Amino acid sequence: MLEGADARAVQPVVKWSSMASLSEETQNDDAVQRFMSTFLAMLPGRVSRILHALRAQDSAVAMDAVLSLKITSAMIGALRMEQLCHCIETALTRGDYAAAEGAGAGIVVHSTVLALALDAPWPSDLSSRPS
Repeated sequence: MLEGADARAVQPVVKWSSMASLSEETQNDDAVQRFMSTFLAMLPGRVSRILHALRAQDSAVAMDAVLSLKITSAMIGALRMEQLCHCIETALTRGDYAAAEGAGAGIVVHSTVLALALDAPWPSDLSSRPS
């Protein structure tokens, strides 16, 4: 799943201060909540699209899906998901489908953990919530 430097520095599930920063940048807490709800609603489909593309060894579709999930994960502070997506991206770049599928299995498991973390009640001050 995570290899080399990625395994030595496993990222937190959620860095809540990232969401606080997004809220500050947009000056719209409701928009951030909607973005988060959309992220959660789209998560199973994104994970499924990645897995199907990896099984079919369709690197273009897999890379598109992985980059989409990686970028949105970074925006909301889902650092571990971003890290797993980076592992798939790196494996795809090397043409190593076995490693990409291994990391793909990791995002399946982690997507449940992430959904539970994001679905929990949020504090009024997002920067105060532990990572």
